[in-house]
Amino acid sequence: MNFRTAALGAGWVAAVAVAFAWRALAPRCPLDTWSTPPGVAATVDGHEVPWEDVDLDVLAALAQAGVRYEGPTAARQLRDLRQAMRERAIERTLLKREASRRGHRADPAAVQAAREKLWSQVPEGTLLHRLLRERRWEQALRRRAEANVLVEQLLADLRARSSPSEDELRAYYRENLGRFREPEAAFFRQVVTPDRAAAEEVARRLRAGEPIEALGQRFAPDRSGFENGSAELRMFRGNPDPREPVLFRLRPGEVSDPVELSTGFAVLRLERRTPPRELRFEEVRDQLDKTLAARKFDAALRQLVRRLRETARITRSPLPEAETPAPSPSPTGGR
Repeated sequence: MNFRTAALGAGWVAAVAVAFAWRALAPRCPLDTWSTPPGVAATVDGHEVPWEDVDLDVLAALAQAGVRYEGPTAARQLRDLRQAMRERAIERTLLKREASRRGHRADPAAVQAAREKLWSQVPEGTLLHRLLRERRWEQALRRRAEANVLVEQLLADLRARSSPSEDELRAYYRENLGRFREPEAAFFRQVVTPDRAAAEEVARRLRAGEPIEALGQRFAPDRSGFENGSAELRMFRGNPDPREPVLFRLRPGEVSDPVELSTGFAVLRLERRTPPRELRFEEVRDQLDKTLAARKFDAALRQLVRRLRETARITRSPLPEAETPAPSPSPTGGR
């Protein structure tokens, strides 16, 4: 779990939107100073959320987005970002406390590993990197690492309970048969040469009955099996590839004229075509399992966060007037 995934919800989405809306041309534009408000940003059932924890997320988001701080709307933008990150910190606190309530514990070794992982994700040259290197905000980083460990255990619980049943998988398959239709397919081999003259010679020899593998070794010795005739490829009807209309005009065994590609000139030999078909349940079962499991997990997490928010006593402190300029594109930044 990293700076982005410690808590999932509107807070991170809003923060990323704010940060990237003011992305600078230069990928890393460090600040010289940063002023964190004193006191607490919020309390959750009496548990304090320091502004320091919120600003750790603020600077992490801006470091990842690569922004710098200046411009007439600076204070408003920083205020918006802090507000979004405070909600994210509140959500993370709720999930951390729920993990503890369920009996999960943060092993010191796991916390240390999480801290090192967070540290490694901070881009060099950013203010956050410098502050952490100077051992400032060490307690905030450790609190964040502990929260990550606990929240990840809670999320693992939710994932374990999100596996769809066999009946759910089959019901989804029956209700969405239209999504599991495979279009007509062409199976072919090809030899790709660097110039048209060589491709025309390959086509002539293929039509004369020479083996495609031998021609591939002679005319495309440095190319992969997908381009020297030794491997069979598949292409579905409707693919926007320049070979598609050529392939579906050929009959099995026929050889095409050279087709110009970005990598050279291809000579195609159609092996066979298969008609459109419905994929059997067994062919898509693994895909369905992953898709439905992810959907159930997301729904369970949203429901849990909503319940925790509704039942918790959450108090938010007034947002401070920003002294530090907020992000805007640098007028001098260059690519």
